[in-house]
Amino acid sequence: MELMALEGFTVGITATRRWEDQAHLLTARGAAVLHGPVLDVDVVGADPALRDATAALIQRPPDLTILCTGAGTKGWFAAAESFGAGEALLATLGRGRVLPRGPKTVAAAIEAGLDVPRHSGIERLAQVLAAARDTVPLSGARVALQLDGGEQSWLIDALRQTGAEVIAVRVYRWATPDDSAPGMRLLDAAIAQRLDAVTFTSAPAVDALFTLAARTRRTEQLQAAFAHAVAAVSVGPVTSAALRERGVRTPVEPRRARLGAMVWTVVEHLQARRRVLTLAGHTLFLQGAIALVDGEPVRLSDQERRLLAALAHRPGHVVPKAALQSADLNSRAGAHAVEMAMGRLRRKLGPAGTAIETVFRRGYRLDVATDGMAPTAS
Repeated sequence: MELMALEGFTVGITATRRWEDQAHLLTARGAAVLHGPVLDVDVVGADPALRDATAALIQRPPDLTILCTGAGTKGWFAAAESFGAGEALLATLGRGRVLPRGPKTVAAAIEAGLDVPRHSGIERLAQVLAAARDTVPLSGARVALQLDGGEQSWLIDALRQTGAEVIAVRVYRWATPDDSAPGMRLLDAAIAQRLDAVTFTSAPAVDALFTLAARTRRTEQLQAAFAHAVAAVSVGPVTSAALRERGVRTPVEPRRARLGAMVWTVVEHLQARRRVLTLAGHTLFLQGAIALVDGEPVRLSDQERRLLAALAHRPGHVVPKAALQSADLNSRAGAHAVEMAMGRLRRKLGPAGTAIETVFRRGYRLDVATDGMAPTAS
């Protein structure tokens, strides 16, 4: 039997926008998905403030337009179309310089019909001010700033301190979900290491998950999970920086800041964890929560998976019972619970289970003939 690339792995998704696209890409490769949105997107749409800001810019065109997000750019033009000002907005912004942040915003600007460079070297909001200074003389300039869902008061203040007149354009806001249960379920699963990876498509999503953890006094537990069993996967450098600021030292990041590239990075990262072991003359292929014993699939419980992973980490070496109790996050019955779980694991692995040896008064060891990484699948 040949497993799909992500079969046996479970991935948590924090995103609100386009999470279905992400879930489809992951499940098409065999992954189980847990969706725990930690933010809501409050779309302003035809809000009077957005209408007024758009009308003011059409009446007096800006010298510079700063577009902070692709979704915001698309949303702004869609809202303008809804109140009959789409063409006027395009003509207005086209009279001045346009500064898009990041590849998704560049793509959205081009799709809207704006003339912008195909590649933007600006990824972080902190780079916007310097780029704006290099684009136009800011003193006395009229600047339209499309906000990214946060307040961004620091950027507005910094632009105004240069002498620029700033017209803030808010298309959507990040908001706390009315129902926090899905996000809490994702947090619980990550801390319990029932997830193999958690994906983040924005820096605010990182902050929101860690805010949930802080609210329940589990920040250090979440950091520990990301340091060991759970991969924190970001869509790009801005989101990676937010993870590092929250204590995640090694976020996993794609080479290109794209959703599809992020999913492929999940595939590559998790496939690198697969193992092939020879136990008691039988081949064990270990992929997440699934083991193939001589090609026959065996579904492991969370407890069994953690214990087998602890033994397979250093095959042939004795793993003390205390270390196995620590690996068994759900165990509340001490060494006896580990003994019972080991018995179930041996039975589940069938003839290969005899390779799990009890070392009297010390712990357990995995008697392995050969050990290697599994070949990569697509």
